[in-house]
Amino acid sequence: MCEVTDIHAQVREMESIIISQPGVEDVVVISVEDGNGENQLKAFVEPAEDTIPSKQGIMHACQNKSKYGRVPNTIIFGEIPRTLSGKVLRLRLLEASGA
Repeated sequence: MCEVTDIHAQVREMESIIISQPGVEDVVVISVEDGNGENQLKAFVEPAEDTIPSKQGIMHACQNKSKYGRVPNTIIFGEIPRTLSGKVLRLRLLEASGA
C-alpha cells in the first residue's frame, strides 16, 4: 500500500502526463481504494472538441513517462462535471465510475 503523499504525487504526475496528450482538453485523476485496500487510479478525460484521444496512447505515455511506473487502472472519456465556479465535482466522478 502506498503512503498518502505518494498517491497525491502519482495523481498530479499522471494528470500532467495525460493533459499533454493529443486530443485531451482536461483531465482529473482520482484514487479509489478497492476491496483489497489497494489504490486504483481512475482517469477522467475530457476530449478536445471533435477529437477522440487514444486510450492506448494515454496508457503508453503514462507507462513511459511516469517515474512511479503507474498507469491508470481505468480511463473514462466524457465531460468533467464542475460547479459554476469551476471546481470539479469529485463525488459525481466517483458515482460515474461505479466506486
